Amino acid sequence: MEGRCLAEACRKSSKLHCTEIDEGKREKIFKYFWGKLDWKERKIYVKSLVEVSDVKRRRTEAVHSRRYNVDGSMEFKLLHSDNWQPFTSPSLRKACVSVAPLYTSPQKIKALKFKHLQELKHVLPKDFHPFYDALDHE
Repeated sequence: MEGRCLAEACRKSSKLHCTEIDEGKREKIFKYFWGKLDWKERKIYVKSLVEVSDVKRRRTEAVHSRRYNVDGSMEFKLLHSDNWQPFTSPSLRKACVSVAPLYTSPQKIKALKFKHLQELKHVLPKDFHPFYDALDHE
């Protein structure tokens, strides 16, 4: 068992009461949870500790509050009645970098790999067989 979490956010939180559990009780809970319970029982145990509350305010009633356009742009809305707004994040723009192709032509695959792919064709729809037949190989 690792040491107690010492994160400042945990100490300042009004919802987390980690520091109120003494070391002996903490070790007892750990041994019980990981030593005595199976996966199904662990899920039940955790669910019994969670307090479920209703959502007080939904931001949007839409199934999707964001959409992706064919040109690669993204739009969002916070409320269902809002119009779509363009999403302009600097980090998103940095992520959209064009990369030069590594090869200018298809690479040959090894003869054994080609043989294995031919043997697997029986599980593929016949429409895809010409692709595998035309693979460049040694």
